[in-house]
Parts: sequence; structure tokens; C-alpha cells
Amino acid sequence: TYDREGMTAEAIRYYRQAIKQAPWYYKAYNNLGMAYRDTCQYCKSIDMFKKALAVNPGYILAHQNLRTGRRELLKQGKRSREEHREYLLKLLNHKSPLVRRDAIWALAVKKEKKAVKKLVKLLDDSSWNVRAEAAAALGHLKAGRKKIVKRLCKAMLTDKDAHTREQAARALGKIGSPDAAKALLTAMGDRFKEVNKAAAHSFFLLREKISGKVLLAGFKSRIREARRQTAMVYLNSRTRKTFDHEKYLGYI
Repeated sequence: TYDREGMTAEAIRYYRQAIKQAPWYYKAYNNLGMAYRDTCQYCKSIDMFKKALAVNPGYILAHQNLRTGRRELLKQGKRSREEHREYLLKLLNHKSPLVRRDAIWALAVKKEKKAVKKLVKLLDDSSWNVRAEAAAALGHLKAGRKKIVKRLCKAMLTDKDAHTREQAARALGKIGSPDAAKALLTAMGDRFKEVNKAAAHSFFLLREKISGKVLLAGFKSRIREARRQTAMVYLNSRTRKTFDHEKYLGYI
């Protein structure tokens, strides 16, 4: 009939009228579901197949169509997620820094690992809002490659904006790489308290991964907060049994 001739819209109207006149006619529900499926309206098609089965639970064709409709719905959802990710990645190059910042946040919430490379590049963005958000996003995604950790350490120590330095310090704590330990000790000497606190907290989070050499460097540091946090890490580390205690006795 209509759908065989490619007139899907006409078929939908026809099957709707048929259901109004004969709501007990289960084949009309099934046919309407198939028409919806042909127009990629998978949610509506699934509803129609369910209604057909509600009238006639033994209708095998509706069972088959329901399974097919659910598979198509999952495929559509996957496609839409990929399209949305590509759209957000394009927004990272938008002229407005606020749009770039919001796109970074959305990618971090969705845990899009494919955005990591672009987020690292955004640590050099002209807007401090974007740089800070990029640093926070890398921490949220736990991007732990050495190059990324190294780049976050650089941002923490050299960025002109204090908020960016703070977010980079927090990100390093979330990532949990011991390669950031020395840089965190240095960041505890930052002139802004927020950066000091973030670096100290991240350093403490690494307490089970910090090597004896880093501990010794922390005890010898000229930065008071670095020495204090090193002592805290040493006293709270479960791996301190492996350390050469004679090296640290004079510092505690």
C-alpha cells in the first residue's frame, strides 16, 4: 500500500485513522510502528510495537520489530553522541573565550578522552578562563601521560594567572602521577595562598607514590610549607618502611 510505494507520511496518517476506528486491530499498531521506523522515529515505533503486543502478546512479527527498533535506537544514540562530541570539539576553536570554556566543561563532564590533545593546547590560550578550565578538565579526565603531566606542571609554575595555576595543581593531584611531586613542592612557594593549598593537597594525595629522593628534597626545601607537607607525607605514608630513616631523622 502507501508504505510499499514510498509514501510513508500517507501511511502514518492511514494507520492512525485505522487505530482510531479499530483500536483492537493489532496489525495497525505494528504497521504504524514500521512506518515510524522508516522515518527514523524509533521511540514512537517502539511504543507502537509494544501496543501491538499489548493487544496480541503472541504476535511474532511485533516481537521481531520491537527488537530491531531497540537496536536501531541504540545505534542512533551512539551516532548522536559522536555528532555532539564533534560539535563540542569544533567549539574549542570558537572566537569567544566563554564558548570555548563552556565547550571544555561539557567535554569534561562527558569524559571525552579524545579531547585531551586539544585541551593540552588550550593551556596556551590567550584567555585565563579557558586555560583554567582546560587544566581542570585534564584533571577530571585523569590524563596521566608524562607529556601532559609535564605540561600541567609548567602551567602550575609559570602561568600568569593564579586561578590557572591553582587548577593545574588540583589536576595533578587528581591524575596522581609521582612525576609531579617535585613541581608541587616548588608550587607551595607560590605567592597566592590558593595555589599553595592546592599544591600541598595534591602532594599529600601522592604520599604512597613519592620516592625517597623527593622526600629528601622536600625536607631540604627552603619553602616552609614544602617542609611541613613533606613531614606530613612521611608520617602518613604506608610505604615509609622502605625508606632509609637515618636520612630523615634530622628533619623531623
